[in-house]
Amino acid sequence: MFTWLKRWKLNGLLKTLKKVQYAREQGDEKAKAREIQLLRQIAEFFSAQQYNKNFPQAKLQKFEYYRAGAGLNDPVAQYACALMCFDVGRYYEAWSHSEYSRPVHEHYMKEAFEQAFKFLDAAEANKSVEAKRYKGLAYIYGWGVAKDTNKGFQFILDSIDMANQWAQATKIIEKLNLNSPAFFQALTQYQSKNHKG
Repeated sequence: MFTWLKRWKLNGLLKTLKKVQYAREQGDEKAKAREIQLLRQIAEFFSAQQYNKNFPQAKLQKFEYYRAGAGLNDPVAQYACALMCFDVGRYYEAWSHSEYSRPVHEHYMKEAFEQAFKFLDAAEANKSVEAKRYKGLAYIYGWGVAKDTNKGFQFILDSIDMANQWAQATKIIEKLNLNSPAFFQALTQYQSKNHKG
């Protein structure tokens, strides 16, 4: 798609967003769902432009439009923001452990992980299975928290239970790269404790 066509599409989305935002602010309850949908579309637009030189700030724009959706209590946007914050946190964590480490790397790492957990908590409060699952991975691998494999397993198992996905549990575990005897033991214990009879 040509750059001018992309900008035309973006401008159309932004104009519609302004109208819908105004309607929501005037008390139109239906407008909020449409606004969330538009914010996601715009974030996805910028996501697709991340490596396009004509949209140099695409990655930041993507985050800000998701953050706007997160502010409207959209669990998809909250989860997307959490993932982006975790990426930043892990990036600075690597720098904080390098031979070129500076105190600012530690500061940025902590700040990013704190934001990531705020977004995850908000998404989880909005019944996001993915957020609960990702929080489990954070505990398993020690991303922004002290490593706690048991607590991580518990979050993941709770997410499977929350979504009633026991029939797909093995596939979910494989997808998360958790094929270990320790995890399957935790899975068996969880099932026997919580699903008797």
